[in-house]
Amino acid sequence: MITAEGVSFAYDGAPVLDGVTLEVRRGEIVALVGPNGSGKTTLLRHLSGLLKPHRGAVYLDFQNLHSLSPRELARRLGVVEQGPSAGFDFTVWKLVELGRIPHLGRLGRFRKEDEAAVRRALALTGISGLTHRPLSTLSGGERQRAFLAVALAQEPQALLLDEPTSHLDVDHQLQIMEIIRGLAASGLAVAMAIHDLNLAAAYATRVALLHRGRIVAWGPPEETLTPANLSKAFNARFHVRRGPEGLFILALPKPP
Repeated sequence: MITAEGVSFAYDGAPVLDGVTLEVRRGEIVALVGPNGSGKTTLLRHLSGLLKPHRGAVYLDFQNLHSLSPRELARRLGVVEQGPSAGFDFTVWKLVELGRIPHLGRLGRFRKEDEAAVRRALALTGISGLTHRPLSTLSGGERQRAFLAVALAQEPQALLLDEPTSHLDVDHQLQIMEIIRGLAASGLAVAMAIHDLNLAAAYATRVALLHRGRIVAWGPPEETLTPANLSKAFNARFHVRRGPEGLFILALPKPP
């Protein structure tokens, strides 16, 4: 479980997060939603340990995140940032192998258990048939799954994702979200920053709606993603319909 307690943070004196408190439990998907600049990515970077709060703290299974070594964090947290890049045109197999670095011994030798972990990650993301393909030859959806496989090869307890469906068509968005749902069902704690309110409504267990660095609504999607709450965060009107398939959210411009 990941817990943020009263997290506040500022860039160059400009507040970005202001007293944020939430938790991400095993087996659930927490969606961080809100307008640009609301603090979603900054909060995700705090949950991953990349940033340290100016006030408050983040805990992983009741241990302060910043008391753990980078190696221990990499074993327990898988992180996929928005628009990830490898820096080199690795093959898919070589890329996913990078996820095993935190588990290698002092000699850095790749063992049978490391190979097995890579194969499991490739299978979970549905790209076992792409192992010898260079990254430059992959589609956007295939690349996203490849970087997700890197995080899964770490065999983490929690998975943090920044806009996992950005720049993907509808089919690939749904493929990624179904993979994420399966990972949460297997026991991972998942937190994701996401712009698509309908995907958040369909897949999240709980939603944190952020506005100007604060959580203005927190809970199940049907309680959080209401027209009144959404209007507080976004400069728009919202129509929310509840049907047999879940929530459907339509944003409308405010009248002049």
